[in-house]
Amino acid sequence: MKHAVFRILETILLPAIILTLWQFAWSRGWLPRLFLPAPGEIWMSLTRIAESGELALAATDTALRLLLGWVVASLLGIALGILVGSNRFAHRLLNPTLEFVRSLPASALIPLLILVMGLTDQMIVVVIALGSLWPVLLGTIAGVRAVDPRLREVAAGLEMSRARIITRIALPAALPDMLAGLRLGLTLALVLCVVAEMITMSRGLGGQILLASRNFRAADLFAGILVIGATGLVLDICIGAIERWCLRWQRS
Repeated sequence: MKHAVFRILETILLPAIILTLWQFAWSRGWLPRLFLPAPGEIWMSLTRIAESGELALAATDTALRLLLGWVVASLLGIALGILVGSNRFAHRLLNPTLEFVRSLPASALIPLLILVMGLTDQMIVVVIALGSLWPVLLGTIAGVRAVDPRLREVAAGLEMSRARIITRIALPAALPDMLAGLRLGLTLALVLCVVAEMITMSRGLGGQILLASRNFRAADLFAGILVIGATGLVLDICIGAIERWCLRWQRS
């Protein structure tokens, strides 16, 4: 019990210090009040937006785009990663093209995607999928290619099929790298979702923040940023819990 209390105190200590210093500096007039509101004003704005229902609608739109793009990227990244990591010919054939595409920032492709797909939700999902694909893909490739050669020799001696080798040996061995890629990909998906929403002025947290900035509503702007940060924290905690559950055999 005491250990849990200390963990909670350690978690909130730094934010509490920052907010206290922020409020003190604001009350002394050391901060530009037009562009940097007090923490109390931000909390009031956040409460007002939440009570009006705007926050729930914006967060729902962002979450749906984010999760859809991330799921598409995860499935495609795992499938391609298994193919490239377990097949030498596929690795030689696809790796140069994948490396070329990987060097292109997903945000740099937004103008092209807008030209092709317009200012649509589908365009935002494609941007998210393209950006969050690479951590999953590279993690899966690295994990599959790092399988202990002795395990492959045992599998060959048992005359296991390629499908059984992948499902029984390669995937379990690559699971830590795959989960790390999924976790990083989810963070990138959130960033790209907000950026794409800002560019397209779509309904969502990104569009809400940009609208508040253009109307000089600093408190609403910081409230949106706070919600995005909290969303990222919750998503990271969830994927971290899934990761610990999937890798519980390592601790045992």
